[in-house]
Amino acid sequence: MLAVMTSKFVGDYFGKGVYDTWIAMHGYPYLPASEFRETPGSGGETASSVMTPVHSVTTINATASLNSLDALLNACEYDGFPVLDEEIVIGFVTRYRLRQAIDPLLSGRRAVRQETGSEEIVCSFLGRQGVAADLAFALEKAPMQIRPGVPLQVVVSMFQKMSLRYVMITNQGRLAGLLTKRDIVRLMNRDFGQANALSERFEYQSTSF
Repeated sequence: MLAVMTSKFVGDYFGKGVYDTWIAMHGYPYLPASEFRETPGSGGETASSVMTPVHSVTTINATASLNSLDALLNACEYDGFPVLDEEIVIGFVTRYRLRQAIDPLLSGRRAVRQETGSEEIVCSFLGRQGVAADLAFALEKAPMQIRPGVPLQVVVSMFQKMSLRYVMITNQGRLAGLLTKRDIVRLMNRDFGQANALSERFEYQSTSF
């Protein structure tokens, strides 16, 4: 990766070329500092134009069973999940923090079974008492949120200047979609159409935020 990036900077000195294509083709999460320009005739692109819509986003309910959370982490490779309470966004939890929070509970299921007669453990991200496991400590409670109508040029600038990994698109607190750094990188590389198509093969094996 270091060799590729060094070559990229050298290539930039002489103009865009093979190294830009190489980075795009492999789907490296490198976000260039260059100014984003809309596609001519697009009519003003917004965050909603390129976001992953909510029905395609993997989310976690504010209250869920320990087994379902473990099954989710085993079934997909996403690096994070929006957490919803009846469609309202209450935060975001990274894969690492969630795994760190539930592993001790998974190890202690035998003790729970001895006390309650059941291995089922109810987990909550709401910080309420009365549940077997409070996971509120693992939650990012103030994730970056923007409205669907924010101009795409502003969204790209936010990712560039704030080094964001993701942005949740919300409408009155309800999740409408999700934008990740990889989405923005793909957007910036859309001039390399064939390279972007190839990069999806790499990303399919390791999708991340």
